[in-house]
Amino acid sequence: YYDQQGKVAAVGTQTLDQATIYNAKEKGWVKYSQYKLHLCPAGMTSLNTSLPPLPAGKTVLQLFSDFYAYLFEGTKDFILRNDLSGKTFWSTVKDNIEFVLSHPNGWEGEQRNQMCQAMINAQLICDNDKGHSQINFVTEGQSSLCFCIQHGLSLHMKENKTVLIINAGGGIVDISTYGSVVSATTSGTRSLGEISAPRSLLAGSVFVTHEARKFIADKLRRSKFTIKADRIAECFDRTIKLAFSGLVGGDMHVDFGSDSDKSSKLGINSGQLKLSRGDVTKLFEPSIRSIIDAVESERCTCNKPKLIVVLCGGLAVSVWLCKQLERTDSSAFKGIMNMNTHTVYGLISFYLNPIVTSRISKSTYGMQVDRKYNPDDLEDRKRERFTYTNTSETIRLRDQFGVILPKAKFLDTVVFKDTEFRLSSMQINENWEHLTTISHEIICYRGSEECPRWMSEQMDTEQNDYVVLCSLNADTKCTTKQLPSQKTLSGKTFYVLEYDIVLVFRKTGLKAQFCWKENVSPDLPSAMRHELILVCRALRDGE
Repeated sequence: YYDQQGKVAAVGTQTLDQATIYNAKEKGWVKYSQYKLHLCPAGMTSLNTSLPPLPAGKTVLQLFSDFYAYLFEGTKDFILRNDLSGKTFWSTVKDNIEFVLSHPNGWEGEQRNQMCQAMINAQLICDNDKGHSQINFVTEGQSSLCFCIQHGLSLHMKENKTVLIINAGGGIVDISTYGSVVSATTSGTRSLGEISAPRSLLAGSVFVTHEARKFIADKLRRSKFTIKADRIAECFDRTIKLAFSGLVGGDMHVDFGSDSDKSSKLGINSGQLKLSRGDVTKLFEPSIRSIIDAVESERCTCNKPKLIVVLCGGLAVSVWLCKQLERTDSSAFKGIMNMNTHTVYGLISFYLNPIVTSRISKSTYGMQVDRKYNPDDLEDRKRERFTYTNTSETIRLRDQFGVILPKAKFLDTVVFKDTEFRLSSMQINENWEHLTTISHEIICYRGSEECPRWMSEQMDTEQNDYVVLCSLNADTKCTTKQLPSQKTLSGKTFYVLEYDIVLVFRKTGLKAQFCWKENVSPDLPSAMRHELILVCRALRDGE
């Protein structure tokens, strides 16, 4: 809740207190509980349900920041109040705290950056290298896997078995597929890794309630009960939604008011709204269909007809959801394991022991490059208007896309953590002093082409599939002074600075850096030459 001045009035479990609810009504406090969904990337699969607007004058970043501050203060107070040595303990850890933040599978670098900024705004970390290093991101899929393994999944997994986890949460359903993969570093050793790219759906519990709210509002339209539609939907959310078990039985009743609330025409008697079981099933249909379609797509993508399917998360307690998944024609849901609880403990477990050793690249990553023009290449000739002659008197073709890390297609493109992907580049200038800094933009390609090459055809259109993730910059004064001069055919002098752009695939994201050779002695064998790597802050556990 926010008060009329925009200050935080109550957060988390505080909002459930009857005194808080009374004060909120009397003082006009503004409540918001679904701000997390406003941070979702535009491409996330949606049920086309409009989200409630954010509180006036508030951004999603501010709401995240206020919530993080609440969690931190609550944790601090708990330690100080519930431990005899709490003050001593807190004094020893307060300057050495690491934060483990979970997020949906579908969230990427932009969302992580905003979460990081929210932590900075809440004054929980500093906006510097040390502060950023205090944050550890874990996806819901990784957290769910650890939780499920701790609660019996390991007994069901055998070599080459694949597990598909459906984490049906409050707003987002995360689909993750893991299996046994051969380690890239140890011959024959197998470990757990992603089998296909994890995904997220806007199909969680709140969307069932959204459907209920729309249905109830339409049913009560033009009646005196219209103003109580939200109240009835909230009561549905707390009672019928999770307990509903199917078409067998009598009508369902949502208890929302007093004995004086009556309308035989609307099916309201003594403060209870009657809903037929057929109507209730329709409220679940969009979410259930979305989950089934996603699982079928996942099964086809990973080419694993037999899966161990695990259902967990808050919506997993829904009797009707479990029944519908088991009754589907898909063999994937036969013998589904239901771990109908939340997976918060898996979050810490994954941080302490990151059991997933390989991931799937969901997109193609690279940068804008210029390449030498090839007149014998038909595609090059089509774009001759984009050519230019550089300082070394070479004809170059601009606005091409250089792939550093390709999008994964099948298991042969599984990427193990800390694996490096490189793309060589160079800068040429007639004066070495103009090469003392280098910069590049790391770009993500989200289109459908397997081998994207030409950027110029989309750069100025609304359908641009190339998204800039970050800018990478480096100071190269230390190496440019040592560059040997070169001559063009016409005798002009120029200098060439060669370097690599490196993407390192980490356990939850990418890290970008420059790399070049420096102080290389020509008298040493190439295997002994020293390579200096300059690491630049870029995608800090980004996409």
